[in-house]
Amino acid sequence: MRGPRAIGAAALLACALASCAGEGAGVRDGEAVSTIDGPAGPFGFAEVRVSPAEATSADRFTLTIEAGVEEGYDVEVVGGLGLPARWEADELGVDRSDGVVRRRWELTPFVPGEAAIGPIELRAVRGVGDGSVEPAGAGDSVMVPGVSVAVRSVFASEEEVALDPLRPELAKPIEVPWLVVAGVAAGAAVAALAIGAVAVKAVERSRRPVETTPDAIAHRWIEELRGSSLVRSGNHAVVLERLADILRRYVELRLAEPALEMTTRELASTVSHEFGKTEADTVRTLLNEIDLVKFARVRAVGEAVDPAFAAVAGFVERTRSDAVVVLTHRASGEIVGREEREA
Repeated sequence: MRGPRAIGAAALLACALASCAGEGAGVRDGEAVSTIDGPAGPFGFAEVRVSPAEATSADRFTLTIEAGVEEGYDVEVVGGLGLPARWEADELGVDRSDGVVRRRWELTPFVPGEAAIGPIELRAVRGVGDGSVEPAGAGDSVMVPGVSVAVRSVFASEEEVALDPLRPELAKPIEVPWLVVAGVAAGAAVAALAIGAVAVKAVERSRRPVETTPDAIAHRWIEELRGSSLVRSGNHAVVLERLADILRRYVELRLAEPALEMTTRELASTVSHEFGKTEADTVRTLLNEIDLVKFARVRAVGEAVDPAFAAVAGFVERTRSDAVVVLTHRASGEIVGREEREA
């Protein structure tokens, strides 16, 4: 049986600063935070933070997992980070000091909307002398509840409708004939009904989806990516992969085909059937080059980025159709529906 456990002073201080007085998840200082205190075994506390709690789809989030454990223990993630579909995570490193283990990732979101991250299972491990690790013991795993973040489109409308009732100043009471009083009251009632009707219509307008077209959405995605930190930082491989995703997502909206799940050959065949061999060759050539970067780890060079942007934008423009209408949420820009109409 193990003896009393001593958590490092830094771990206890970190827990105090994090207000670890029990379980909780929410937003604190602009970060989405989930914390549990003294959960099990060698753990003193465990916390998941995502910063910021709200950002645009052109930005990145930082995920930090921090745990206080006994000296000699490390912390590993079991079963992944629980990210939304098609989000990407790049590990930034790990830092260990006085019983506190911190692991950090950079997260790249995929589409606008509310996104849940987690829950995340953590396990305490310790070295066994040959470079490998073993679990600290039975029950020495903890499950930290998940957090929610908001991803806004940089092109989403931020327009809000606010109707504030008019409140006239009270005047000194004066004697007014009852017919005048009745007339004023009737007029006020009519005005109130009119204001109420305007307010209802304004709310209905704010909830009504915005109609747009697949090509308009694709061009917005392209410009959003072009102005993102990925391009400015020279992350050419990720930029090319995002362009391939934009092309596939455009085809899904334009043709109602599961392009994100198709192989390059299947997608080229679908494009050939709908738009002809020339467009299929464009798609096949572009995706084959990007697949070499993504799967064969061929080094992406900056000279390939601008032609790839031009190829995707040109394909979108040549295959556009006003007969396909996409419905998007007025505030978040999230896609909520698709319709085909007569041109």
